[in-house]
Amino acid sequence: MALFFLMSPFEDLPFQTGPLGYAAANLAIIPLIALALTSICRNRLPLEFVVLLSWGVAASLIGFFLYYELATKTLVVQALKAFILYFMCVFAFFYFRFARNVPQFALLAGAGIVVAAVIANTLWPDAFSSSSWMHPFDNRNARPRGLSQESSNFGLIAGCAVLLICWKKKVRPGISIALVAVVALAIESKGTIFAIFGATIFTVLLSRGVGSAKRFILVFVALAGASILLPLASALLLSDIENYTSVATRATMSTVAALSVAQWPLGHGFYGYLPFVVQAGPEAVLLMRELLPMTLDYSEVNSYFYHGAYENVGAKSFLLDTTIFLGLPGIYLILKQGLSGFAYVSTAADMNRMLLAGFAVIGFMFYVSGVGAYFAAASLGLAFNRYEQ
Repeated sequence: MALFFLMSPFEDLPFQTGPLGYAAANLAIIPLIALALTSICRNRLPLEFVVLLSWGVAASLIGFFLYYELATKTLVVQALKAFILYFMCVFAFFYFRFARNVPQFALLAGAGIVVAAVIANTLWPDAFSSSSWMHPFDNRNARPRGLSQESSNFGLIAGCAVLLICWKKKVRPGISIALVAVVALAIESKGTIFAIFGATIFTVLLSRGVGSAKRFILVFVALAGASILLPLASALLLSDIENYTSVATRATMSTVAALSVAQWPLGHGFYGYLPFVVQAGPEAVLLMRELLPMTLDYSEVNSYFYHGAYENVGAKSFLLDTTIFLGLPGIYLILKQGLSGFAYVSTAADMNRMLLAGFAVIGFMFYVSGVGAYFAAASLGLAFNRYEQ
């Protein structure tokens, strides 16, 4: 367990160039597999995880029969990789949601490594931009990526690390929010800015441990912060629209997910995921062109829609991936976990804990797929863990 936290900040290692692809990018895959095997041998796999895993297998078999005419070695291999990536992230969440006696020193040390990466990337950006033992490829858009694959993943893990430290060290919530905002600006991640703002509003409104006076002060601080942060985030969003492909890709894949539910609510499984994206993608692009008033760069997402181009395809959101993979049953199981977790956290009278939970949930729902994001998934599990204080 201690090794997991020490290794999980390293999310983009060159091992991903091997047969397992991104499944081997995070160094924590080694202790995570060991934890999974130990849980199986001791018959301690969480029932909720087993149910979700079983539905993933069933949905994949259904997807195989729906797209059996496309059966190729490449498609089977990519489906297996996607299965491993998805359920390793889900397992990290479930394991640490129910874990007892989590080693606090290793937990804080892992979070410290992430924070150190933020500082180092700010001081020596060139060291993290080029290919090295930390990264197999050069940085595509020059935004800080630390030890992660790109800035969105880095923003999520960095925000979780800061909030985790603040929770364990009993830092004042206002300071916690300010620290995450500073980190978000340093990383230039608009998703992180929106996530901490949303988590702040969510926490202030729903936490039962917030008195009226503190609620008023925090709302004032949040609104004051929003007046500064949201224009900066809007500028980053405008820059993305003009210079990058991420907005077009995320918007299009959101439409693909909606089409997935409309056409087959049970989900396409890990085998049917790529064929459905190839099939529904062009239709989604046409809808986007008709509905949006501005012109977006669809070059990245259009590359997803060629038969046989089955690599590096993703919805860029854990929620959207779940929608296409597992359909409405998967969404129900995931939302059930989230609601039950927040039901407990809201009564714990710890604002930093709720900030961490809200921040991680918003990140996974809207701007991070969860590929290799084991530290963030474990952080969310710890926030929901009744044994953690």
